[in-house]
Amino acid sequence: MKKAIITLVVLGGLGAGGYWLYLYTNKRPEPTVNYATVSHGDILDTVGATGQLEPLDKVQVGTQVSGVIQDLHADFNSIVKKGQLLAQLDPRTFETQVLQAEANLVRAQTDVERNQVALADATRKLARAKDLSAKGIINQVEFETADITAQAAQSALKSAEAAAKQQQAALEQQKLNLEHTLAAPVSGKVGLWSKTDSMTEFSDFTVTPSVKP
Repeated sequence: MKKAIITLVVLGGLGAGGYWLYLYTNKRPEPTVNYATVSHGDILDTVGATGQLEPLDKVQVGTQVSGVIQDLHADFNSIVKKGQLLAQLDPRTFETQVLQAEANLVRAQTDVERNQVALADATRKLARAKDLSAKGIINQVEFETADITAQAAQSALKSAEAAAKQQQAALEQQKLNLEHTLAAPVSGKVGLWSKTDSMTEFSDFTVTPSVKP
């Protein structure tokens, strides 16, 4: 009985010692607390790679006409707003084209008036030939000749009127070209614009749209 008690005491001591050794060897370090002053700033995001950044979207900006730039309001990497004027072409070339179109229209309108007079004359001669043919004064060939002349005069008048309308449309187009400017269709950054020597001959812009956060 006494041996059993001693054995239990020894086992208990060994167990307690083992438990204490376990706690001692697995003791967690005390946590370290760092303090810092609160401040405002930008969060920087860096890329640890080499390459070329490409925008998610590009907008090609161009005009229906090309010419010499008179005023340039944006350049590479310029930040632009939607509707902002980018460039304006020299209007002198287009002003000359407008004057030429106006002259062509006047000439076409003059042709219309001349053909109106010719048709009126041919119509009177046809009426007179019809009357003379009915009286037997002229033969059928002469009457048919007068009739063909009247029909030709009418066709010539229609052709002249169509040409006048075409010249009127050309004049309106030249006036529209005179008013052409180049504006940004979207807000963003000018990424590229085509040009020749001395930035004189305009081609087009490329605008990268702004990305909303």
